[in-house]
Amino acid sequence: MTAMGACPSYQLVTATTVAEVRTQTVPVPRLGDEQWGQVLTVIAGGQRTVVQQTVIRDGAVLLVISGSPAEVAVHGQTALAKATAR
Repeated sequence: MTAMGACPSYQLVTATTVAEVRTQTVPVPRLGDEQWGQVLTVIAGGQRTVVQQTVIRDGAVLLVISGSPAEVAVHGQTALAKATAR
């Protein structure tokens, strides 16, 4: 998690597109044993997309949630409950 937040920006290059990615580590709700989150702003072809990634570790379960920041914030607890249901 530390390594993922170490670069504030980087480029993704494909054969036809160069995307600029900017990262910002953000606080996330205290769920499970460990949690971490970042917001990615991706700019490519003149368009901008914002995605939040939240990572939650609960025992041996590692949950990664990605999507719009509002959706990730709303559904994190439910996703963890489903992932850890026995």
